[in-house]
Amino acid sequence: MSELHVLHLGAGENWIEAGLRTYMVTRDRSGTCHTLAGKCPHRGGPLHLGSLDESLEFIVCPWHHNKTRVTALAGRSLPTVRRGSDVTVVVGVEAGETPHAIRRTFLLDCSGALRGSPR
Repeated sequence: MSELHVLHLGAGENWIEAGLRTYMVTRDRSGTCHTLAGKCPHRGGPLHLGSLDESLEFIVCPWHHNKTRVTALAGRSLPTVRRGSDVTVVVGVEAGETPHAIRRTFLLDCSGALRGSPR
C-alpha cells in the first residue's frame, strides 16, 4: 500500500531516494521547479546522476550521453513547490519506506546555481 510523504529539501538538496526509486529536483528554462523520475527513458540509466546541458533544456544521461528534454519529463513530475531555496515535494512510497533528500553538487538546484558536470 502506498503512502504519501511531504518532503522538505533545503538549499542544495536536489535528489530524493524513496526505497529503490530515485527522483531529481531541477528547474526548466522558465525557472519552474520540477521533481522528475531519476531513470532515463532511453535505457533506464541513472538520469539523476546526469547533468543539465548549458541551455538548461536537456538532462544528459551519464550512461549513453542521451539528452532528454526537461519539459518532456515535466508532464510526469511529482507535485513540487519552491519558495526561495527551499523545495517541498509530495512523494508516494511503499509502507515502511522513508524518503530522504540528498545533495548532488552537479545538478541544477532550484535556487538557480548551475553546477558542473561530473567527469
